[in-house]
Amino acid sequence: MKIDEFIGQRAKELRLKNGVTPEKVAVALSLTLENYSALELGRSTVRAVTMFDLAIFYDLPVTYFLDGYENPAVRNAARRTPS
Repeated sequence: MKIDEFIGQRAKELRLKNGVTPEKVAVALSLTLENYSALELGRSTVRAVTMFDLAIFYDLPVTYFLDGYENPAVRNAARRTPS
């Protein structure tokens, strides 16, 4: 799993847990909905400033989006494809 996919999964989990719409997060991060959706799907490179803005939005340390990635099992996980 690429780091961008991992961060995107963390962002989506947070959004769903907090009951926030993708549109609301996109506006808060000054992104288009298309760009934010690509972030959640791991299809775009996550810039440091975007990760920092996500941390501020959710009132979490920026390290939240990286915690766990150091685990080789996570890094080497096969990318899931839709059935």
